[in-house]
Amino acid sequence: MGKQQVDAHRRILLKSLIGGGVMLLSGLPWRPGAAWPGAGTARAAETAADRPITAQGVRKTQGMVTINGLAATIGAVVKPGDTVVTGPDSMVIFVMEDATLMLRASTRLTVEGRRKTPEDLRVDRLGLSSGAMSGVFGPGERTIQTPTAVAAIRGTGIYVEAEAHLTYVCPCYGTIDIASRAAPETILRLETRHHEQPHYIFASEARRLIVPAPMINHTDAELILLESMVGRKPPFALPNAASGPGAGADKGAAKPPAKTGGY
Repeated sequence: MGKQQVDAHRRILLKSLIGGGVMLLSGLPWRPGAAWPGAGTARAAETAADRPITAQGVRKTQGMVTINGLAATIGAVVKPGDTVVTGPDSMVIFVMEDATLMLRASTRLTVEGRRKTPEDLRVDRLGLSSGAMSGVFGPGERTIQTPTAVAAIRGTGIYVEAEAHLTYVCPCYGTIDIASRAAPETILRLETRHHEQPHYIFASEARRLIVPAPMINHTDAELILLESMVGRKPPFALPNAASGPGAGADKGAAKPPAKTGGY
């Protein structure tokens, strides 16, 4: 598939997610029974040898963490269809095939996928209804939904914070297409290597819907840890990698601008 075809597919995908039919998050629609566009070809090309052999399931947990309402324990497997919730002052890190996710305190995440076998743990869709998540993903397209945004990602490291009326997204590296749920026809393509283009995505059209943001609340060390759990390194940690705004520092929280240039 050529680059122009891939780009067109990603735009169609984002718009269809925003306008579809089945519920992933409360109030957020998904089309029932629809095959994931373009995914069949990519999945058919995969073999077991293509994927890293790594320990699956929960790798670290702290505080109150549940999977489908049951207490999460080390080694518990998170499957497509599961909902993971963290309480105050809690966190969890878990591996799903070639992806590692870290959920921070007071987070609710629904995981979706097209399971071909009971052992198939590949993540296709993530619904982050509240809280904060860092994630690193292998090749192939996935989507992330929040109450205000939809993002199509590919081979990406990403940090997301979700509230009812505001989403913060830092595409730490990789390719991502972002759309606001309030204006799905406007899609922003970001290609980054080291935290260059964080953005806020708002719910209301009273202000600009997608605006630049600072890098906040996540670190390079976290991404290196998450990638190590699936046998990879982030691009910025590879030899001869250029430095960027991340610089490994944990940036403090920042309030979104009242109005600024954006989309």
